[in-house]
Amino acid sequence: MTRYPILLASALALAVAAQPASAGEEPTGFADYPWGTTRRDLVGPCKFSPLPVEMFRSPDGSTTLLCDRKVPLGSATPYPRMVFVNDRLAAFLITVETHSYGDLRAVTIEKYGEPTARDTEEYTTGGGVRVSGEVLVWSWPSGTSVVLKQRFGEVSAAGLVVSSKAYTDHMAAAKRIDMEKAKKAF
Repeated sequence: MTRYPILLASALALAVAAQPASAGEEPTGFADYPWGTTRRDLVGPCKFSPLPVEMFRSPDGSTTLLCDRKVPLGSATPYPRMVFVNDRLAAFLITVETHSYGDLRAVTIEKYGEPTARDTEEYTTGGGVRVSGEVLVWSWPSGTSVVLKQRFGEVSAAGLVVSSKAYTDHMAAAKRIDMEKAKKAF
């Protein structure tokens, strides 16, 4: 459960560092659901887990729920994860196996245009093998961002994180609180 908040935070840090873009379609939410849509309004279309939402709450206070609405993507049909801050849609992420990265990359560039930043991250597997992965970032003056990673937390997964300004602000505040707690510890 705690893996996704860490991946979202690292993706968000990359997006904040990227130069703002004006080309491409700016994300305004997930599918027909704009940023700020309540979790309750997404329950019908997404069929979230019936387990108590507190089980899916991250240490930063956001809630990440798997949506039971498949996203057709070439050979893969992943389920998106919706991220809620104060019970409102603030971000979403889609993960696929690495062999489907090309399809995810093509759809993302077609939808959002050329990225505003490109990078490569190096990973070392448990067996000591070094593997690199592409990182593409889009950002808009509004604070909305998109980060696409060829290696998303593990060598066999690729991922897309689409974040609203509300999520960016939430994560920045959570980081400030963590830093304050760390300073008080010594």
